[in-house]
Amino acid sequence: MLADIRFKKLSTTKQEKLHGFSVDALKLVHPGDSFGYRISRGSVTLVYASDASYNNPTPRHMKKYYEFFKDADTLIFDADFGLIESFEKSDWRHSTSFIGVDIAVNAGVKRLVLFHHDHLSDDNRLSELFERTKSYLDHVSSGRTLRSHPRSRWP
Repeated sequence: MLADIRFKKLSTTKQEKLHGFSVDALKLVHPGDSFGYRISRGSVTLVYASDASYNNPTPRHMKKYYEFFKDADTLIFDADFGLIESFEKSDWRHSTSFIGVDIAVNAGVKRLVLFHHDHLSDDNRLSELFERTKSYLDHVSSGRTLRSHPRSRWP
């Protein structure tokens, strides 16, 4: 397979312009470091946030995440654990669909995509978590426009 691969080290203090896209990076909480990326082009914004935990849900601590994810069209979010597992394995530095919902609702995200599920979860477990997450979203969204099913394409 032919390819011309180039690596660009991104800064967490300066926005980069790459091939018509604006890219911001945010250091996340994970052993060995992990980063979230806010990628924008025109009026469309995608945020990718994997391998991170949000174990301090105070408004002061969460402010930087709410600001980074603010008004994103789509947030792709690490949902490795169920709620109880997230407490049992808090040092693993992964998150839950419920934290993803909270962040998305508070940041005004339009669409939430959950991925990075525990490899030990079977289809039934994932379906159960999805249904619980939708129920939680209905409970906390208060009429906001967060969608649980993505339907549009990246421009």
